[in-house]
Amino acid sequence: MAKQRENTAISDLLDSFATGEEFTAGDISYYFGIKNPTATIAYLRGQGYPIYSNKRKTGNRHGLTVYKFGKPRRALLAQGYMILGASVYK
Repeated sequence: MAKQRENTAISDLLDSFATGEEFTAGDISYYFGIKNPTATIAYLRGQGYPIYSNKRKTGNRHGLTVYKFGKPRRALLAQGYMILGASVYK
């Protein structure tokens, strides 16, 4: 049962990313109930989702990491095509 709930949280997170929203690790934990957001982001990146992290400074000079969907660079896609072939993009 916990696995299904986790998958629902991940799919909700992906849906929110797809609309252009940005989240911190704390936001992901709070809004989606994901206990280890950095591991979840690593898992999603491993699945091929283009999730990027940006460092931002807050008013008290502390860094804050914000995650969002992005577009992979053209050179990266070309390199993947060269290594893995066209079958990856079908």
